[in-house]
Amino acid sequence: MSHAEALRMFRIAYHNCFRSEVADNSGINRDHLAKLERGFTPITPAVIRKLAGFYNVGCVPFTRLFNELDDYDITKPKDYQKAMVKISNFFINNQL
Repeated sequence: MSHAEALRMFRIAYHNCFRSEVADNSGINRDHLAKLERGFTPITPAVIRKLAGFYNVGCVPFTRLFNELDDYDITKPKDYQKAMVKISNFFINNQL
């Protein structure tokens, strides 16, 4: 799964947030977040920090989760479901 796909899944898994809610409360410009989620803009350490702050998780575990999700193919329903469970469990177990 790409980082763009992961970003969308994080937003959905975390209280089914709207993109505008994430953008407004993380300090990321709405247009920039849209480009990140569509894969038009690469994710940077600054964005990781802002998103980790919004999701109330540490930057290192959050970055580690991105890497763990690389092996999932979310076009396959089983992989999508496994990824969502992994992300949901991550949020439950890593809240600061």
